[in-house]
Amino acid sequence: MSEKISSNKRKYIRFEPDDLGFAFLDLSVNGDFEPELGALVYEEGFGGCGLLMVKSKCRLSLNQVLRIKIDSMPIMNAEVRWVKDVDDLTLRAGISYIHN
Repeated sequence: MSEKISSNKRKYIRFEPDDLGFAFLDLSVNGDFEPELGALVYEEGFGGCGLLMVKSKCRLSLNQVLRIKIDSMPIMNAEVRWVKDVDDLTLRAGISYIHN
């Protein structure tokens, strides 16, 4: 009898939020928190989250450091780990929290 072992590279377990949360993104890490972008949170975990965004508004790039505020959570520094097109209008982004 052989077991299949999953090769999940994630450090933390991800889960779907109870309700879709909303994230505010500040593309600067300096000064007061001034959100420039908004996104739906479709996946959450201790180490990061998955966001769904309108493509025309997105100005995210790989490894970009920014600040994020999700619902009642505190403002955190974060890094963009990946960005993928969903269709012509929307994209998904993987965000990794920078725990200080």
